[in-house]
Amino acid sequence: MSFFSRRKKSSPSNSAPASANELVSQFTQELPPRRPSLPPELLIQLLSLSPQQQQQPPVHPWSEYRLNLLPPILFNENAPPFGPSPSPFPRCGHTFPAIASAAGELFLFGGLVHKSARNDLYVFSTQDFSATLLQTRGDIPTPRFGHASAHISTLLLIWGGATNTGDQGMPNGPYDDSLYLLNLVSREWTRVVVNGPRPVGRYGHAMTLVGSKLFVFGGHVDGKFLNDMWALDLNSLNSKPVWDSYEPTPGDEEPSPRTGHVLVTTGDRIIMFGGSDTRSRRNDTWSFDVSTQKWTELQCTGSIPPPRHSHAAALVDDVMYVFGGRGVDKADLGDLAAFKLSTQQWFIFQDMGPSPSGRWGHAMACDGQRVFVLGGISSTLAWGNEASLVHVLDTKHIEYSNLDLNVVEPNETTTQLTQNSSAGPSTQERPQHPTSSSSDASLQKSTPEELGRPTSPQIACERNPSPSGLPSRPAGVNGNPRRVLEEDDDGEGSAEFPGKIAVPDASSEREVARLDRERLVELGRQVTAMLAAQKERDQRLSQLTDELALKSTRLEQAEANAAEATKRAELELHEHANRLLAQTSLVEQKDAELVNMQAKLDELLLSRDQALHTHTATPRDADADERSQRASVQIRQYESELAEARAELKAGRSELEAVRLRLTEAEIGWAKSKAEADTLRALTTAGLVSMDEERMTRGLLERIRTMEVEIASLRWSEKSFEAMETRNEG
Repeated sequence: MSFFSRRKKSSPSNSAPASANELVSQFTQELPPRRPSLPPELLIQLLSLSPQQQQQPPVHPWSEYRLNLLPPILFNENAPPFGPSPSPFPRCGHTFPAIASAAGELFLFGGLVHKSARNDLYVFSTQDFSATLLQTRGDIPTPRFGHASAHISTLLLIWGGATNTGDQGMPNGPYDDSLYLLNLVSREWTRVVVNGPRPVGRYGHAMTLVGSKLFVFGGHVDGKFLNDMWALDLNSLNSKPVWDSYEPTPGDEEPSPRTGHVLVTTGDRIIMFGGSDTRSRRNDTWSFDVSTQKWTELQCTGSIPPPRHSHAAALVDDVMYVFGGRGVDKADLGDLAAFKLSTQQWFIFQDMGPSPSGRWGHAMACDGQRVFVLGGISSTLAWGNEASLVHVLDTKHIEYSNLDLNVVEPNETTTQLTQNSSAGPSTQERPQHPTSSSSDASLQKSTPEELGRPTSPQIACERNPSPSGLPSRPAGVNGNPRRVLEEDDDGEGSAEFPGKIAVPDASSEREVARLDRERLVELGRQVTAMLAAQKERDQRLSQLTDELALKSTRLEQAEANAAEATKRAELELHEHANRLLAQTSLVEQKDAELVNMQAKLDELLLSRDQALHTHTATPRDADADERSQRASVQIRQYESELAEARAELKAGRSELEAVRLRLTEAEIGWAKSKAEADTLRALTTAGLVSMDEERMTRGLLERIRTMEVEIASLRWSEKSFEAMETRNEG
């Protein structure tokens, strides 16, 4: 039996204006015919309620905003004005720090855009949802994706990532192992030189800050999955920075090698969730104690999210929020889960408002109580306008009550939701152990609701129509369903969610009156919203009509101006054609005159050349005769000199032959004298004829020297004659 069947119908109100009746009638006619309509007189009563008597529309945790693109910030302040920055999305594999700066800024770096790695830097404002491209300088990191970033004071830190992609857009090395710092004030990059051993370059790792130490865990490089933990003390950047490796003690437990996981920091602990390796995806939760340097796998309770990798996480107070990722069979996940650190309990949310679509490779960060989701990629969704949307999760609208106490007090008039409500945090009574995608067969048989996927508000309205015939709203501000009751045919009350709620006694008139008031207020709010929307549409239609009239007027003016301009152009064209004809005839006349003048000029030039030739012919002949005579005299003189030179050459040759004969005779005589001297030296003894031998030897030596001098003189004369002969022949 319907709730409104128990009410007495009120008589129509005659005090309401006729326009209100028409508006209500029009409103009720626009409702879907399959839903029961509300009597017009009741709607008129609702319209007469004051704004204070009407409830405010519920605020959902999820909301979405259009990205506002601002002009880029360049170093050249005198550069000409530039348009809006190019949109940073769609992209995946990018990063920004887990927490916004004090000014509400998130710095987005790198990522994949259409399978191409980037190294651009954007600043995103959490206040006005704007993105601005920043120009940087210095040791700018190479384009990369799958890296990690952190923010401390005025420094942005970037480490790791793949710098190249293969044919399918997958990581294909090389992997950078350098640490880059960006001074956010000067916008200048610096590459840090680290001493000693360092972590190998990788992608798909996770990075977080604990105090002044930068921690890096896991990742993937060259087909190998890693589970090493490294730390760098940022206080040592001014001296000699060194990476420290945290090796587990033999026998201690540690996470398996993985990539695509997330890390968050709480105190001196690091919380890790999810990831994947070559065999399976994981949904285990681990804690690393920095003081003891030990890993501990947490024994979680509640609704543990399905295995996944390439998801994102953000920490707000005591709760780690996890969204999206890639699950079993490469499914794009769009569920929101929360892990309460104090109780180690998981929650899964549904119907929280306009939630983001399923995606992976995105990034999450928090600013106060708000969590921001930007970017990502989906294998099934054509992004379109979705890429330019900023999704915001306002966690202050989510309440975590003690779900183990599901008791309704006798004096309460409110309803209490059980643990399996789909709009609030979903938990289970017993602890659950994490599973992997390779071994959990039951996970593949789960429904989308069991996997934590958000249900569309339109689908929820189709499945659970409102008793009033008006469109129903999603869950309330705290993630719990609104207190709206229906009665089944058997009289048992149930909410529009799977869980049972406590139903008041139907005989209680007070409770019925309260429910009537709540339903009236809800219907009044919906009517007010519809009227406001109708008014807004009318205003928009009026505005569009005015714009159309203005554009029509401008079009008519433009057509008139075009016709007038066409006429002026035709007149100018006719005038230019006449002027062209006159100029053409004038040019032809000038050409004929030019031909005549050229002929006359040629005749005058020919006459001048003939006169000049006649005038200069006689002096030229006399000069030629005189030069000929002088040349003849010189020729005769040269011939006489040549004859004398030939005679001298002949005499020199004769003298040379004589000299050669004398030289030959002298050589023969010298040889004979030498032979005589040798014979004489052999015949005489040393003691008796030493004086004679010395005298004779001295004479012979003098003769020999004289002959040698004469021979040298003759040879020099021979060479001189040969040189003279060579010159004369040349």
